[in-house]
Amino acid sequence: ERSVDGNPWCFSEGKLFQIDIGTRRILKTIDVSRGKKVQVFTSSRTRSLRDKRGNLWYGAYDLGLLNVNLATSRVKNYHYLSPVGGFNRVRSIAQGSGDSLWIGAVEHGLMKFDPASGRFLKTPFVRAANVMKDRDGRIWITTEGDGLDIYDPVAGTTNHVYSDPSNPSSLSRNLTWVTYEDPSGRIWVGAGTVVNLWNP
Repeated sequence: ERSVDGNPWCFSEGKLFQIDIGTRRILKTIDVSRGKKVQVFTSSRTRSLRDKRGNLWYGAYDLGLLNVNLATSRVKNYHYLSPVGGFNRVRSIAQGSGDSLWIGAVEHGLMKFDPASGRFLKTPFVRAANVMKDRDGRIWITTEGDGLDIYDPVAGTTNHVYSDPSNPSSLSRNLTWVTYEDPSGRIWVGAGTVVNLWNP
């Protein structure tokens, strides 16, 4: 993630570092793990998000959901607690409507998070690796084994896309990793070892 001056924020060993690209100096350090040893999902490119207020949201493997005020260095930690155990492992984050966030979590799949109340809302999607919101407000959910779900939260509808060996125009593999919306609004889907271009 980059700040307004263009200098990136990087995460390593439980700390956030702001780096001056020109001089290669560390400008600021924020200890988000408070000394705890953490792991991250190296395969997920959307485990961090700058929200509309400029705060950084970060999903660490075993620390749950972190909210970092980059100006004040304040860190807030959120967990989802259920009868079967805590929610600690965030895989991906996408902006929702208003201030809400969509969270892809290992234990509970797709969840909607309300920052004002700090509450998580479970959804029917039990597998959510990479989560992306497109320009039309639809949520694209990769599953790493069960195809691709395209969820419209306004209409309440879901389009499940899967690989069909008898259909050469179908998804290449059900092992979906990541989605990307390009500047033209086209959706690209990484599935198996192939990049698919979505054609509705």
